Amino acid sequence: MINLINLIILTDSKTWWSNFWKVLVVIFIIVILLLAVLGFIGMLIEKVMKKQGMKVDQYMTNLVFSRLVDKPKEFNRIAKEKNKRCFYKASITPILFMLIALLIWVIYHSIVGNWNESIFDTTTGVGSLFYTFDFSSVKYVPPLGFDGITVVNTPHFISNAAMTNYFIFLFLFSGIIWYLINVQAYVARLARINTLKKTIYSKDLSTIDLEHFYNLNKVNPYGEKPNENDKNNTQSTNNDQH
Repeated sequence: MINLINLIILTDSKTWWSNFWKVLVVIFIIVILLLAVLGFIGMLIEKVMKKQGMKVDQYMTNLVFSRLVDKPKEFNRIAKEKNKRCFYKASITPILFMLIALLIWVIYHSIVGNWNESIFDTTTGVGSLFYTFDFSSVKYVPPLGFDGITVVNTPHFISNAAMTNYFIFLFLFSGIIWYLINVQAYVARLARINTLKKTIYSKDLSTIDLEHFYNLNKVNPYGEKPNENDKNNTQSTNNDQH
């Protein structure tokens, strides 16, 4: 963004106001793009959490249809217990990843002897893979520009023993992100549990799908199929009434 603003200011020979409005337009476009990206991320998180919450339906459907769980408090207790177990099982792998990262870190620094070395260092860590800048001598250039920013590090790959920091970061970062996704799934399932315990056992007819009552054999996997004799008896009864 800074380079783009400087480019507009330094290469354009028009008036100060012309440059000023151009910079404002650039900033406005960047803000709009950021808002669009944030909105897209929000929609994506909402869809993912909705899908994660459907896990509750998978492990509670049979219990509800078989009437083993017929009270809201019981549903809430069992569903939350299953949610905890699901969270614990899903968290085993990411925790192992983080423990592996810790183990590699301890072994590497025990060999090297430099315990102050950071895995984010621009010389010996993952910081070498990114641009870094020095803002110590930065100067303001009217109207909305900056100068004096120097590049300290350009992306490069480490090929010596310090590249162990790449693996430490990889395991640590993967484990943390994986664990946070599991936390998000846990929260999504809790929200789904609170929604279901209110709607399943609600006495409000507006929340009930009447098709479930007229097609129980299709909805309820444990429902008994009507016998042919029952169908014939029903039909004969209807004919007698007519």
